[in-house]
Amino acid sequence: MNILFRVDSGKEVGIGHVIRCIALAQQLTDQNVYFLCRKAEGNANALIESSGFKVIELEVGIPEEKDAFKTLEVIDRNNIATVIVDHYGLGIAWEDKIKSSMNLVVIDDYPDRKHNAHLWIDSGRQPTVTDNEYNLFGPEYCLLRKDFIQLRNLAISERNKTKTIDRILISFGGTDINGLTIATVNQLRGNGFQGEIVLLVASGIKNFSDIRMLENVTLHIDKIHVADILLDCDFSVGALGGSAWERCCMGLPSISIKLADNQNNIEAMLVENNATVLIESIDDQLGSALKPILNNDITWWKKMSDECFKLCDAQGAIRVAERVLSI
Repeated sequence: MNILFRVDSGKEVGIGHVIRCIALAQQLTDQNVYFLCRKAEGNANALIESSGFKVIELEVGIPEEKDAFKTLEVIDRNNIATVIVDHYGLGIAWEDKIKSSMNLVVIDDYPDRKHNAHLWIDSGRQPTVTDNEYNLFGPEYCLLRKDFIQLRNLAISERNKTKTIDRILISFGGTDINGLTIATVNQLRGNGFQGEIVLLVASGIKNFSDIRMLENVTLHIDKIHVADILLDCDFSVGALGGSAWERCCMGLPSISIKLADNQNNIEAMLVENNATVLIESIDDQLGSALKPILNNDITWWKKMSDECFKLCDAQGAIRVAERVLSI
């Protein structure tokens, strides 16, 4: 089967959409997979190609209707049977044009959007009894890459051995448009944390030059395979979104801050299940939230780690791939 992903990346939108599409593509074994992506500044098209998938590039700045027309051209040239779209800028009008020609799968975690697709995947949306078989909602459908699947069991074993909280990860996504990384480092040091601070950042991050000047931190830049980093850390401070599911999969307790409205559903699930501590401000609230960590409260830590493991089992991409191939 020939399958086309329609997804973009860049300085404006980050690389999260591409990362979860790669996770799904990795499970579509024995299929011919293509990616159709705009050539935006700071794009991750090279990452897609290095992951073993062909990229067809689109011009930047075209309207939704022309995007649909160009997509249909690619579909026709490559005999595409199924299109998978992960894009906040392409809506139901785009979907109407594509679905009339073939199978359509939508990956979307943005609230209050309507879709016209054969499958709708949203790991951040709480499933309800009224959902139908075409809605793949909830963390059991979270799209994580193979490195998380491979290290999951080791993470369970290693968390059971944890006695002290010595290494804290800071990660606010590929852009950190609010510049929270440096503020978090300062809060950790200012509140007396003496362990290792690990920063996971992209080279396009806000204040990147200042971040590179930070002392006594371990800095990972443009790191794509991150499961091993999460495994080596004992705690995390970071954003909600796709990275929150990565932390849950590896049983990594965290303090989280919501950075966008589309993270409301993930926030509710994590807080309800005691899988994170939610704060609204790094400067005003992080110090207080850190007290159990600074006191090395392993009982508190272990309860949160166990809840994280329960929420996300790393099998979501496998489940979704099976459904995609059965349409």
